[in-house]
Amino acid sequence: MPRIPSTSRDSSIDIAKGFAIVAIVFGHVWLGLEAAGLIQDLHTFNVVYDTVYMSHLSVFAFTAGLFV
Repeated sequence: MPRIPSTSRDSSIDIAKGFAIVAIVFGHVWLGLEAAGLIQDLHTFNVVYDTVYMSHLSVFAFTAGLFV
């Protein structure tokens, strides 16, 4: 009798990819807000920009590459 593969899936990887996708979208919106002149505090802009862009793509690439 053939063995039936398990259908259970660990959702933690999907959740991490979801957070990374949201961070990517937020980063693009953040840049658009600054380009439109809606963000006046340059220090806050730089802190958020550096934090988001330091991590979002690397987290997404790592989690997506786990199953390649």
